[in-house]
Amino acid sequence: MTSIDNVSRSVALHDSEIVSGPSTHVRNTFSTANSNGQVQIHIAIASSIIALGNIPIILKVGELCIKLLLRESPTQFLALLHSNMSRHPRSVPSIILYDIPGHSPQPWAPNIWRIRFVLNFKRLRYRTVWVELPDIEATLRSIGAPPSSYHSDGRPVYTLPVIVDPTRSSTAPTVLSNPNNIAEYLESLYPARPIYPEGSRALQILFVHYIQEVFAKPLLTIMVPLSYRGLTQRGQSFAHPSTHSLPPGPERERAWMLVKEQFDFLASVLDKNVGDGDGVCAMGHHVSYADFALCSVLIWIESMAALDGWSRVREWNGGRWLRLKDRCKDYMDVC
Repeated sequence: MTSIDNVSRSVALHDSEIVSGPSTHVRNTFSTANSNGQVQIHIAIASSIIALGNIPIILKVGELCIKLLLRESPTQFLALLHSNMSRHPRSVPSIILYDIPGHSPQPWAPNIWRIRFVLNFKRLRYRTVWVELPDIEATLRSIGAPPSSYHSDGRPVYTLPVIVDPTRSSTAPTVLSNPNNIAEYLESLYPARPIYPEGSRALQILFVHYIQEVFAKPLLTIMVPLSYRGLTQRGQSFAHPSTHSLPPGPERERAWMLVKEQFDFLASVLDKNVGDGDGVCAMGHHVSYADFALCSVLIWIESMAALDGWSRVREWNGGRWLRLKDRCKDYMDVC
């Protein structure tokens, strides 16, 4: 990738950040500059904007001008950009996402994937911290994470995902657990590129509850033992013995048939969207939080049961689930 491509990509990656804009004068001047080769004018304007020390402002006040500069005078623009960045060094804090490692370098845990989808979709800066299963409770206590739930006797339960968001305050970062709570927080604090299109929040929450409490239940008989096998050796040593045993062949086949019943039912519901989309996405034309919750389960199946599970699921219901996974693939980066 060329240095020009890197600059273009760097600018594009910031287009959803919430920034304070430049003065009205600069904004109006920028928008009225024409595209007939007035490079020096464009450079003068870009210099004023870049000097503010906040690169995302460039996109906020006019993508046309930045593209023109990169095309017609890339050397001058790169020099300008680098010199101003060196005068205005800034270290943007990243959201931290805590995840569980496995044998594979690729993430697998569905609840954590759900939040990774949201972070990627919103184009938020984040990084992953890997925590072995035996270390989860101690690690989360040490960072002040709230319990994700409680046992019947009142003892706290610490599970992942957890995020730490230092972007508002590096000395008092926000620490959250529970995927639905995290999703609500990210939607509230970073409303650009919403995961809940207007008027859909209640329906999506109901959809996600169904995925968690009904749809995924038949999968547990198969997927929990397979997930145990996918853990690191240290993680396996900490797992509960009841998670070890995979059902024998005929019993496992019956379990997959119960799983298929849930997929068939969900397909019949999503078919109601035909005419308002292609029946792939829960909300019609565009992916949303509900799709991320379902696609996270698909990734779990593919990661832990590629031959016995995903090879079936991808063919069910006319390939609908493979199409959903393809629809979400742009948001599968692991940072």
